[in-house]
Amino acid sequence: MISWIEGETLDIWVQGTRVGIVLVSNRVGFEIQVLPRQMNNINLKSKISLWIQPIKRDDNDILIGFKYKEERDLFRQLISVTGIGSQVGVALLQEYQVDELTKAIIDSDFKKLSKAVGVGKRTAERLSVELKKKLYLDSVKAKQYKEEEQEIPDIKQNTDTE
Repeated sequence: MISWIEGETLDIWVQGTRVGIVLVSNRVGFEIQVLPRQMNNINLKSKISLWIQPIKRDDNDILIGFKYKEERDLFRQLISVTGIGSQVGVALLQEYQVDELTKAIIDSDFKKLSKAVGVGKRTAERLSVELKKKLYLDSVKAKQYKEEEQEIPDIKQNTDTE
């Protein structure tokens, strides 16, 4: 399974609302769908790296690429919800940054969640019901980890010889 890839952009493609690139890595071209807002930072022949989520379908397999690991990780949680497919997950991450989307789900902000293409009130409710607790606990754990990291004092070796 591909998790992360780095290479040079060979081509940019558009298929309806989907946009993507062909990324050449080790002389192999990978067709990767990306968030439309990420296309502003991608140029032909530019070197980029992406966090990848493979999606298996009956008719074909696709790769979806994200600039940040946090985007890919949240995408994985989004598509774990019943009725949320890869394109709705992309639409949600296109509409909102990770922190903003996480907050909307935790706060049960159905109006905000429904602004993404393909997300109605029921889908927004399902997202909140299924992910609220998990996203909240994940954010608390992340905050605690950062606080603990800052509390670790510098340990200096005692160079005095007695």
